[in-house]
Amino acid sequence: MEVFDFLQCLHFAVNDSNYYSSVILKPKQVLCLEAVYLGKDLLAILLTGYGKSIIFHLLPSLLSEKNRRSSSLPQQVLSPVVVVISPLNSLMNDQLRRINTRRDRAAVLSLRKLTDQAGEHTVLDKTNIDDSHLKNASYEFIFAHPEACLSAKQGVALFQSDIYKRAVLATE
Repeated sequence: MEVFDFLQCLHFAVNDSNYYSSVILKPKQVLCLEAVYLGKDLLAILLTGYGKSIIFHLLPSLLSEKNRRSSSLPQQVLSPVVVVISPLNSLMNDQLRRINTRRDRAAVLSLRKLTDQAGEHTVLDKTNIDDSHLKNASYEFIFAHPEACLSAKQGVALFQSDIYKRAVLATE
């Protein structure tokens, strides 16, 4: 029955995404989406140009539809957050432009170095980010450098907060 539910939710997600409605998913893309849908850990290593981006682009709609159909899940989890970790600014900015042409909300967590009396340290650069949306896990996608999650105290605190523990879906 879960496979049938997955396929119904996947159909909804693809149709919900006008951008991808004409795309035919490849078998490995479907397997990745199904693994996440079923709550399994996933590491997908796919060739350049295979279509990894469509996987994380479909996740918010897929998981929101799953949550909507399941009455046993708490209401706070209805809007999952997809975190994409990437060391490449150009890749993140391309994805951000693509996402922001649709209805989704996305942000890029960049870093900047601060020097003060305590020395030099790394902080999150929230120049183009609505801080309340960030703190309330209101973005559907967050693109971040690995250092933003591991080195910056603000980033570590953000991703360890209760709201992010409930809402975040991590992908790479």
